[in-house]
Amino acid sequence: MRQLVAGLLFGLLFHMHAATAAVAFFNNRAAFEAGLTSETTITFEGVVAPNSFVVGSSFTLNGVTFTTIPPGASEIGISGPTGPVAGNPYQSAVLFSNGNRPFSVTLPAGVTAAGAWFGNISRNSPGTIELFGSGGLLDTQAVTVGDLGVGSSETFYGWIVTGGDTIATVTESSALTFAGLDNFSFGVAGVPAAAVSEPGSLALLVLALSTTIGFSRTRKNS
Repeated sequence: MRQLVAGLLFGLLFHMHAATAAVAFFNNRAAFEAGLTSETTITFEGVVAPNSFVVGSSFTLNGVTFTTIPPGASEIGISGPTGPVAGNPYQSAVLFSNGNRPFSVTLPAGVTAAGAWFGNISRNSPGTIELFGSGGLLDTQAVTVGDLGVGSSETFYGWIVTGGDTIATVTESSALTFAGLDNFSFGVAGVPAAAVSEPGSLALLVLALSTTIGFSRTRKNS
């Protein structure tokens, strides 16, 4: 009997978790940040001197690792303000992939929100951004990113995950060269939807337990 009740409870709780899991996509930073209870922003400022840049196989800042796909020596870089990457000055320190390699951002445990200004050295460049959770792919967005250069506008994209899952990795690939990002933000969103039980699921839970208890009493009386 106890095993049967435990099985029913597990199944219904799993159903409630699956039914409430959701990914919200944002292209407005203010709207994205309004849903956060904690936030850390990596600006890349101070990593290298102005008018210069550095490249390597990966960079880890504030527990977040940035690397190319696949990883390789001198394939990802950070440019200081007005750094001359590919002859294009940057308005602030930015992260960029060296050439046309996709890059990934690996997050620490427990993150439910992530977003950044995404860009490229070529304005209005098409690209793809993918979001992965602990269980696999959460979201794919075909995007057009702005230009990271001085006087141009990057494009903000962000995600908030609710329902018990977390964000493990964000990847970006671009049809053109030197995809990059700036002001990468990550943190924890508000109370997840999983914390609010669905009426339908609660009704199923009550019905299942009532049926199980009734069956148990019938067996005892007989």
